Amino acid sequence: DAQDFIQKLNQYTGKKYTLPTEAQWEFAARGGTKSRGYLYAGSDKIDEVAWYDGNYQQSRHGSQGTTHPVATKKANELGFYDMSGNLWEWCQDWYDEKFYDTSEARARNPVNLKQGSYRVGRGGS
Repeated sequence: DAQDFIQKLNQYTGKKYTLPTEAQWEFAARGGTKSRGYLYAGSDKIDEVAWYDGNYQQSRHGSQGTTHPVATKKANELGFYDMSGNLWEWCQDWYDEKFYDTSEARARNPVNLKQGSYRVGRGGS
């Protein structure tokens, strides 16, 4: 569904949007060229930058947490919010636990396009 949406968005706007590759997502989450080497995306203190099981709000559906509006926590060095926690974000890559053991994964901005059962999800929830 996400890929279908992106295809329609591209047709509508005349631009070329894609899901990020896992490598692109990781680079952005770590602060890119402005990285300060934080443990989480934008801080060493998780509560400053992430909604996670230690601070989420109870939903009306019981013990499960709920998502939160974007930008209610601190941004990372590139100005991106919610790269740690809140919800999972899909990447273009197909998940393969052994992908990074292959030679093609050693390339700059590797992407696993070999179809699998699951897309890579980053960020956490």
